[in-house]
Amino acid sequence: PETRPREESLPVTAEEVERRHRTLLDNADALAWLFRERRIPRAIAERYKLGLVYWNGDPKSPGGSAEFFYPIRTGSGWFPAARRYRPHAPKLKKRIWLPPFAKAAAPGEKIKAPLWGAVEASESKATRILAFEGEDKALAVSALNFPDTACVSTTAGAGHWPSLWSNVISGKNLVYIADTDTPGLAAIAAHPRLIHPVE
Repeated sequence: PETRPREESLPVTAEEVERRHRTLLDNADALAWLFRERRIPRAIAERYKLGLVYWNGDPKSPGGSAEFFYPIRTGSGWFPAARRYRPHAPKLKKRIWLPPFAKAAAPGEKIKAPLWGAVEASESKATRILAFEGEDKALAVSALNFPDTACVSTTAGAGHWPSLWSNVISGKNLVYIADTDTPGLAAIAAHPRLIHPVE
């Protein structure tokens, strides 16, 4: 099995996503871990085409490690980007973006990464958007199937909300659910101005 990251082609291809996805669906241990540790059931893994890069046993066990693959849809196509997630790695190496994003959303503003779940949310008939810090949380809550609700996740830190993301929630009610740490609490205060700038 693949045991370390490799250079990816740009953009991530549909074939790459499907191959990773089939690898996950064929690995009962990895699927069980996702549900047990992240409350992400198989049905949600299938809906969002989650994948597996490698599985060397339970990441919480001695010597165990794994790397999951979270593809992301944007308006330019199905899979131009993906997040590689290593639950056993140190914090700064847990999540790796493929490819890096630097598209200008407004004069002087750079997008570090796309808003996870944005396309699915905009395509749905949901009137309420739940925004989380972390795809795992958004995926787990998506599995609860709250009526008229879609879940998204920020992807470049709690304080990052480029104006382009606000297009996704236009006309909808937004509930921002931050982590209970210092950056998360700061984001709660900052996001009303970031999402709806006050002149």
